[in-house]
Amino acid sequence: MYDLDDAEMLQILGSEAELMQFGFRLIRQVMFSEPSIPMKADALDKRLSRKTEREAVMDEIAAKVPPEAITRVDPNDKYGIQD
Repeated sequence: MYDLDDAEMLQILGSEAELMQFGFRLIRQVMFSEPSIPMKADALDKRLSRKTEREAVMDEIAAKVPPEAITRVDPNDKYGIQD
């Protein structure tokens, strides 16, 4: 997902301090949309493709379950899954 060269990856994995600094960069990127770590060009497309495939499988499974077997606590829960 992230476009890190081998040298940078070895540096990150070689030191706990470097790994922690990478973690801080990752948190800043995820939480605050700070582009501190370059992403691979096709990463988003691949993730969306896999998500679509998973949703299709879940829809297929949900279609096989009789409606009376599903109790919806949350009306926005498409699959009626309770934790």
